[in-house]
Amino acid sequence: MRDPKAPGRAYLVTETGDQFIGIALRFASAPGKQGNTVGRYLCADLACSLYARGRKQTLLGDGPDDGVPFEEKIARIRANLDAFVASVVLGA
Repeated sequence: MRDPKAPGRAYLVTETGDQFIGIALRFASAPGKQGNTVGRYLCADLACSLYARGRKQTLLGDGPDDGVPFEEKIARIRANLDAFVASVVLGA
């Protein structure tokens, strides 16, 4: 979710195992350009699950019928999210 009072910031809350993890995110800044930040490819508006479910389309118009099975899309999102959280929380 984006912070309306801080446009360069968003918050991510996800379930990992039997607990929830919350992470404050900042968008591209000088430190990121210096390579001293953690990053993963995520949907710019943090609506990855909406794109995967076909509830939102990209500007290019690609939607739910891109040939990738729904279950595989969800598995990819979950794997990317888990890897990102691990890299932030564990420094992996």
